[in-house]
Amino acid sequence: MADAAVRRTVSGVIDRQLLTDRVYASRATAVSTPFHPKYYRLEQEKKVALNTETAVKQLEDAGLIKDAEGYFGSEEQSVLRLLYNSENVYRLQTAEMIAQQLESISLKLELVGLPYADYMAALQEGEFDLYLGELAIDESMDISRLIEAGAGYGYGCLPENAVQQVYTSY
Repeated sequence: MADAAVRRTVSGVIDRQLLTDRVYASRATAVSTPFHPKYYRLEQEKKVALNTETAVKQLEDAGLIKDAEGYFGSEEQSVLRLLYNSENVYRLQTAEMIAQQLESISLKLELVGLPYADYMAALQEGEFDLYLGELAIDESMDISRLIEAGAGYGYGCLPENAVQQVYTSY
């Protein structure tokens, strides 16, 4: 997940509308950014949905190779760890659906469900490749808690990352 192309591919394959329809009985809004889709600055936002062929090609272009079982990975890692709070049944259902969707492009997920306190500790320690979380953005529209290393929800972010630099300059 350190490769931006792989992250974009994973994001493009996850059918957020299907998740909200099935897990939340259509009582949630599918989004691909931290902002509500009716936010006026997102009127032109295009949802990027990838078909299986395109996604597989992008994984190959990113240098991932298939193992003996047919799953993409690297020499260092063949399974992605998806961390979620096991005390929330919706998170489990979402994790299972994401695993199914990523398996369609030959990415294998290990679902790691932990009670909330252990989940938070694992986040702090960086013991995951992906995690399910939730964040409400206040009126200031400040997303720094998502991108700053060690701040709020910036789990896995490196200090002085490119996104943080762009956001800070904005």
